[in-house]
This record gives sequence, C-alpha cells and structure tokens, in this order.
Amino acid sequence: MNIYSNYYRRLLKCNQTDKAQIFSERISAAPKLIGLICFNLAAILARSRFVDNLFRFSSLTRNFVNFLEGNAHLINSSNIEFNVRPITLDAPEGMYDVVVIGSGPGGAIAALRSAKAGLKVLILEEGDAYAPNKIEHHSLEQTNKQFRNFGLNFIWSLRPVLFAEGKTFGGGSEVNSGLYHRLEGIHREKMLSLLQVSKSEWREYESIVEKTLNVSFSADSEAPEYGLVKGARNLGLIAKEVARWRVEGSETPHQSMQVTYLAECISLGVKISTSTKVLKIKPNLENIEICCVSNRGQRKSFSAKQVVVAAGAVGTPKILKASRLISNCVPMNFHPMVRIVGEQDFEINDGDLFPPWQAWTQDLKFKFGYSVSTHPYLKATLSSTGELNSLEHKDFSKHAAYFSSFALEDSKVRIVTIGKITIPLIKWGKKDKTELVSANNLLRKILKSGDARKIYPSKGMAPITTVHIFGSLPIGSSRHVDFLGRLIADTRIRISDSSILPSAPWCNPQGPMMVACEILAKRNLSEFNV
Repeated sequence: MNIYSNYYRRLLKCNQTDKAQIFSERISAAPKLIGLICFNLAAILARSRFVDNLFRFSSLTRNFVNFLEGNAHLINSSNIEFNVRPITLDAPEGMYDVVVIGSGPGGAIAALRSAKAGLKVLILEEGDAYAPNKIEHHSLEQTNKQFRNFGLNFIWSLRPVLFAEGKTFGGGSEVNSGLYHRLEGIHREKMLSLLQVSKSEWREYESIVEKTLNVSFSADSEAPEYGLVKGARNLGLIAKEVARWRVEGSETPHQSMQVTYLAECISLGVKISTSTKVLKIKPNLENIEICCVSNRGQRKSFSAKQVVVAAGAVGTPKILKASRLISNCVPMNFHPMVRIVGEQDFEINDGDLFPPWQAWTQDLKFKFGYSVSTHPYLKATLSSTGELNSLEHKDFSKHAAYFSSFALEDSKVRIVTIGKITIPLIKWGKKDKTELVSANNLLRKILKSGDARKIYPSKGMAPITTVHIFGSLPIGSSRHVDFLGRLIADTRIRISDSSILPSAPWCNPQGPMMVACEILAKRNLSEFNV
C-alpha cells in the first residue's frame, strides 16, 4: 500500500523502494484492527515531530507509533535478499488411515507413531517447506517465510500481547532456538496428575523424546560473566545452562522435526502435502472428509478413518470451530514475557548473541533468559520501547535483549470465533498485573547486578510479548476432549499439540508437550488395537 511505503520513506528519509514494499506487506499482514489503526497513523506520522509527539502522549497510540517505527527499523537494518525457495511437497487425494493436520512436534509424533504401526498416513501442512537450516535463524527472511502473519499476531486487550508462531513444514521446531526443558518440582507433579500419567511412564517417554532430538549440552558453552547470569548469581538465583536439540559439527545442527521425526516419517512412506490449508473437517458414518485449499486457491479433499489435529493452540480450535465440532469460545494460556535491552561497558554481541543460559527465582516462579539479539532486532526492540533515539550511538555490539516471564494466575484468556475471524482475548487479573511489574523490576535488578551500564526502557515497561501459547483444549478440564485427547463429539478425531496441556509448565512448553503427545499416541494406538 502506498500509505505504508510513503510513511517508511518519510520516517527513514530514504527512497528504498524494495524495503518500503516489504514494510507495506509486513504491516498489511497484521490483524485487520491493527492494520486499520496503523493505516490511519501511517498517513499522518513522520511529517512533523510535533504531531508525532502528540500521538505519544496516549499509551495506546504510543504503542502503535512504536510498533510502526520498530518494524520500519527492523526492515531498514535487515538483508532483504531472500534467496531460499520453497520445496514442493504434494500428496494425492484419496483415502488414508490417518490424516494429521499440522507438521509441528505434536503432528510429527502422531504421524511417526501411526506409520510405525503400519497405518497409511498423510500430513497436511498450511505453510511452505524449506530445506532444513537453509534460512538464516533469527533473520527477517525467516520471519517473513516461516512465521504466521510475519510474526505479527495479537492477544487482544487494552494491554495487548504480541505473539509469534511458526507456519512452515516442521512447525515451531524450525524457528525456535532449540532450548529443551524437563518439567521440575511442583510443575511436574501437577502436570502428571492432571494427565493421569505415572512418573515412570513420563520418564520413559521423556527419554524417547530426548534421544530422538539428540538433546545435549554444548561442549564449549561457558557462563557469560556479565548481565543475566552474573546478576542472577550475585542475587542468589538459579542460573544454569539449558540443553538444546543440537548436534555440533553436523550439516544440520538444529535438530528440528524435519531432521528427526519427519525425516523418519518420509522414510516410512508417509505422504505430505504442504501449502495446504484445512478449511473444515466433515465426519460421516464411514469416514472423515478433510476439505482443504492450496495456496494457489485449488480445492482439495482427503478422506481418513482417523484425524489428528495438530495445528497449534490457536489453529486447532479454529479448525474445529469451523467444523462445528466445538463451541464458539475456548480458553487459552500463555507465558507473558517482558523484554529489556541491557548495555554493557564492553563488546558482547557480534551479531546474533544467544547463549543457552537462563535463570529462575528459587521458587521457579519467575524465569529469565536471552531474547533474540541480532542487531536488526535489537534496533526494532529499542524502537518499540520508544528509546532508540536516546542511544548515544547505533553500535549494538555492547547490547543484548533479555526477557522475564511467569505463569498466569488470575487472568482470563479466551479464543473467540466471530464469523470466520478467530480472536484471542485476555482480561488481565489483578495478581498478574502485579506480577508483570515484579517480573520487569526483577529483570532490571538482575541486569544492574550484572554490571549493565544502561537499561532500556529506562523506566516503565516494554510491550508484552510471548512465544509460548498452549492450553486451549486442556485435558482434564476441557468439556471438548477426553483423557486420550479425543474429541467428545467424535472420538475418531484427536488433538496432538500444545492445546492439550492442562497446566502452565515453568519452562518452554515444547519439551513437555512432546512427551505428552508421545504418551497419547501410544494410548490411542492401543485403544484402536494397532
């Protein structure tokens, strides 16, 4: 749109046509309400400093001004030579024993276990497929090609939450940093109780997941002697290295689903169709029809005896609601994240700083870690706080981004479907509002104790974000699923993704989710005598 392109040129005082076009496409991918507000602001802003400052008086409009500026600076600082092309994976229409919707960790597990049981399996993936590790991690190209809506998704409220989720063959495993956590302490006990899983069974399948993903610690990872780790240890907090899905020295070091579970699926003859969006599931007496459309608008139809829905915490209920298999409103959960940029007195960041080290309060209530710290994303983060122009210089070699997070207690999060639009909403609870402030203050305290020279934002709180969403169809409390993750409305359809998690883990939920999906796959195959 010319409005966005012209805004980009005015803001950055440049005539970069290609980058202005990418900025326009990126903002246009945001949800319609966000787009409407941004469209009107973009028509007015970057003409007069006085007018721009007027829109910064209100916290609501200030967030949108910073949102536009942050995205503009991200694109301006990024390489836009997007050279990686998608791989075409297409499967014939017809009848299958099992159709799996989604190729992320939950879907990959369901597909592999079904294939190993001798079933004819098809995987449907809405996103495109790219060769593993060919797209630069934490790059603008990855955000544009492997994230849903360019990573611009929102949980709505007067204090909205920006969240990102993968949309590519392999799902979130292709775009995350591969950090792997085991459940610990009271969080482990609560999860196992709600899932009705014994400690021995959980440990058995935890070992299977860890072996498949080649989970290990880095041979040469030393604790950073500054910032997060130093500050946490000075304050008596837990600080330790986190294991990763990684094989150092390999052509594909990041052990995503494509390299592990999905590679084995392909070797067993599992059929795959990418760039295929599922519109509706239609159960009938003999089988289940899955109605789809390709990214070129071609209609497709597949049939199956069983369907596994693994489209994510938002995507799964969206498909089921469109199919009239669940109600219009379901819950959701997430880990709210507060981000801060710290500046040291010396160089620490050569372009993509991301040490596999994190910290926790002793009660595991608050978690702290490194956030994406490529120089373009640091510039975008600082711009989103409104403090990019306060920097003494634009050299980011002394900067790193950090986050603090916690589990929600009294907020109400819902996914509501209105017509064809699915909207996550949150009503913030009093306790969680207080915890947001505590998380922000604790992270500031840690960084100061870690000898941070400056902290951004200098006061207040940056916009809230998350990358951990789950619990929209929680086992044990959802009226839509049973203890095997099957739909009450039709037990031939089951769920295998983060939607089923019944409680908030203290850590990245992907590891615990995979263990739960392995256990459910085993139980469901046993139930069907396979």
